[in-house]
Amino acid sequence: MFRKTLSALAIIGTLAAVQPPTASAQAALACLSQPQGQAAVAQDPRIALQRVLQRIGVAIGQVRGIPCLAFVNGRYLWEIWVDTGGGPNRRVVDALSGSLVRGL
Repeated sequence: MFRKTLSALAIIGTLAAVQPPTASAQAALACLSQPQGQAAVAQDPRIALQRVLQRIGVAIGQVRGIPCLAFVNGRYLWEIWVDTGGGPNRRVVDALSGSLVRGL
C-alpha cells in the first residue's frame, strides 16, 4: 500500500512539474474526456492534435503540459502551452482552421 501511495505521489508531482507555471492564472477550458475526444477525432480526423500542430507550425517537442480539446460555442478548440524559447505560452487554437482564438 505504501509503495502504491508513494508511486501515485511521484506521478502527481511529475505531472505538476510539467504544467506551465502560469496555467492557474489563465481561464482554462473545460476539456473533453478522453473517450469524448477520441470520438470527436474519429468523426473528423482534421481536428487531431498532430494535424493542428502542423497547421500552426509547432513541433510536438515544443508542447508543454497536457493539451486540452474542448467544444466551445459549436466548435472544437485546442488549448495548448507552447514553449518558443521564452517560456510556455498559452494558445487556444480552432481545431479546424488552426487560427488563434482570442478572448478565452
